[in-house]
Amino acid sequence: MSAGGRGAAGDAGARTRTTWIGIVGALLALCTGAIRLVDAASSSPSSNVDVPVSERSELADLAAKLDGSKDLTYTAGYTMPDGTTATVVQQPPNVSIGGPTGRFIVTADAVYRCSANTEPATCAKAKNTNDGVDLDTDSLIPGWIGRGFITPRAAGFTLIAAAALGSHYMVEDHAERAIAGLRSKCLDVTSLMPDRKFYRGLVTFEICVADNGMLTSFDGAGDAGHVGVELTSYAETADPTAFQPPAGYLVADVDSLTGPSESPSESPSASPSVSALR
Repeated sequence: MSAGGRGAAGDAGARTRTTWIGIVGALLALCTGAIRLVDAASSSPSSNVDVPVSERSELADLAAKLDGSKDLTYTAGYTMPDGTTATVVQQPPNVSIGGPTGRFIVTADAVYRCSANTEPATCAKAKNTNDGVDLDTDSLIPGWIGRGFITPRAAGFTLIAAAALGSHYMVEDHAERAIAGLRSKCLDVTSLMPDRKFYRGLVTFEICVADNGMLTSFDGAGDAGHVGVELTSYAETADPTAFQPPAGYLVADVDSLTGPSESPSESPSASPSVSALR
């Protein structure tokens, strides 16, 4: 090969490396707590050399596409591993996730954790001090909504964790599926080392993301058992009443959604209820 050819090849290789570094850098900048994602925090960057750049880029590209779903307005129905259902309603910056045991609501001003299992039925309300849901709160959502539920953010972090594991994982399958009418790209990822796990202790997962960034399917297994959702319905609309406490629920002000109550409301919410909790 001529010196000019070697120079061109070197430039192409440098551009490939720069593109990959840019993708991962941007994703990690978006996900402030990404350092928590990998149990094997001591693994060296050189562990990536055995995994093709195209494969690592594929994981990062899917995570970036999933991150873009935070800007969508939609109502989505999901089935969880135990057969129960959840409804996600989003109209940025508002998000409502309703399941068989409760509802989690985020608005520009407040966050709510509503439970039908208390007497009386109550929504704990805290001030929203972040641009989005923090990692600690996000990790608690499955316990409030339904066992095995996973948020799009947690699914995206799982993809980043897989890319960070370098040669310790394998992408076993690449596929395209139509899920609830949305064309989706799917990846099946498995850890190759028993002491190397993905986010929240998962050792294997299959994820499908639609062209518009919607999480259409997630099926994972690990420390927390069976984790997953499957999209069953999708509409590009949002009912604004989903972002209010359900009718008849007591609203109690708290320092945080995991802290003690400060001042319960004198009267229950008069907001109309939505089907997510019926």
